[in-house]
Amino acid sequence: MRPGGPGRRREDRPMTADGVLNVVLLVLSAATAIYLMIALIKPERF
Repeated sequence: MRPGGPGRRREDRPMTADGVLNVVLLVLSAATAIYLMIALIKPERF
């Protein structure tokens, strides 16, 4: 068995541009979904 077990994090690899782009797009999509839900519930505010 490897040291650290199967759940060990790989800290030796830097985050790539694709990883950063995925995080940014995830945050934008979550913000858009929240905005649309609020606009659906309280349309008089938007």
